[in-house]
Amino acid sequence: MSAEEAPPTLEWSGQAVDVLAIDAALQRLRQEAADGAPAEGTAHGTRTSVLTLITYAFDGATAQRATQTIANLPEYHPSRSIVILAEPSDDEPVIDARLSAHCHIAPGLEGQVCFEEIALTVKGRAASHLHSIVLPLLVPDLPVFGWWTGELPDDAHLLDDALDTADRLIVDSTRFSEAERSLARLARLMQSRGAALSDLGWARLNPWRQLIAQFFDEPRLRPYLDSLTALDIEHAAGSSAQALLLAGWLADRLGWRPSGKQNHTYRARSAGGDVVVSVHAELAPDREPGSLLSVLLKASKDGKTATFGVQRREPQLATATAKAPETSLERTVRLPAGGDPEMLAAELQTAGRDQAYSQALAMAASLPLV
Repeated sequence: MSAEEAPPTLEWSGQAVDVLAIDAALQRLRQEAADGAPAEGTAHGTRTSVLTLITYAFDGATAQRATQTIANLPEYHPSRSIVILAEPSDDEPVIDARLSAHCHIAPGLEGQVCFEEIALTVKGRAASHLHSIVLPLLVPDLPVFGWWTGELPDDAHLLDDALDTADRLIVDSTRFSEAERSLARLARLMQSRGAALSDLGWARLNPWRQLIAQFFDEPRLRPYLDSLTALDIEHAAGSSAQALLLAGWLADRLGWRPSGKQNHTYRARSAGGDVVVSVHAELAPDREPGSLLSVLLKASKDGKTATFGVQRREPQLATATAKAPETSLERTVRLPAGGDPEMLAAELQTAGRDQAYSQALAMAASLPLV
């Protein structure tokens, strides 16, 4: 679309506003779009949405990053987007709002379609009661996705509100500085509330899980799967959540039982014996904090040993290597280049619970607790 054809953006803002007035302001913006429509048959601005996305942030930088991510969603996601910057305190409640409606003529439709963005800065006591602020802004009869952009809050009430409001809550465990504690909280929420959760950190593990599983598609290597003795995971300094989730996934898939922890080493029992799981953080300034750097599995069966490794060589390249008496394999693969917008777009297309994630999360949470 050329600059001349770019859809107009209509805006409204207010300070210390009544949240109930926001929908009326959005209606006025759509009416302005209709009045300015360039062609016949566009008599009104039509709200076209397939979902409502509520984003929760607790500092300005995070809110800005989330806004940019939403603006760069690669897929067609007509939605009402609500970004909340919460600044809780004991002060009087104040809500500042900024609204935008992006309107254009949609092929095959009689009127304009408008995609709506609502940015709220919620201060004082109101920031501890976000549920009552969000509810009047939801589009009826559409699914609601919540996106919790940072650390899990110490105030459990805030997270409960987000879960009560959304059909599905998206988190990013890579942002958790205390990964063991935060993953355990998520596991308890899934168990106690049956919450539908998505995790961008888990989504980033998809290519790693596929590469590991593909080792054992080779019939000569498959017998080693039940004879693993060690799992060594290195990740870029930051959160260990991705490493723990990968360990949890393998432990769940292979039926391991956690049996102890010392520092960053976890022990488990498998049908074939003891398994030592080590998680190491490495300084890697050119990598995303918390992202995986390498995974190494060791196995021993009938006096024969084998190793299976995935090593990130560049941000988007990894080498997968298997070494065993029966055969050796090596290949270099390109990792998906998807960033936060691509990851978020994929999660917005997902409904219901991800059983594999639920089981991996439960196992990852149990590894440190024995």
